[in-house]
Amino acid sequence: MEWLIRGMKILDIIFIGTLQFLSGFFAAVGVDRLIGKSDPIEEEKKSIVMLLVQTLLLIVLFIILYYVIRNIIQLIPSPLDGIKGYDHSRVRELYAAPLLVYALIYYQTNLQAKLKELNNRMT
Repeated sequence: MEWLIRGMKILDIIFIGTLQFLSGFFAAVGVDRLIGKSDPIEEEKKSIVMLLVQTLLLIVLFIILYYVIRNIIQLIPSPLDGIKGYDHSRVRELYAAPLLVYALIYYQTNLQAKLKELNNRMT
């Protein structure tokens, strides 16, 4: 019986991780499309203060998106919930979303461009 619960937990973690990754990917791409592509020439023209402010605003936006998406994912029922006493709400991966954070940052080209430009100016 224990191996069955462990197997369901692994499947549920895969389900949660897939939801987190895809949500983060689509949110990052959506923000890029909403804001527009970052132009390296335009980034070079901006003052360091403007770059810092824009970078911080993007980070704040992603913190808000992380919070909202994580809470929405928590509301999505697992297909395995209730089978043989399995409780989807007890899976820790439901409350921490590393794949969501990874996808949000990795696929967000505007944030990466601003961070690269800031790094170039500070080194």
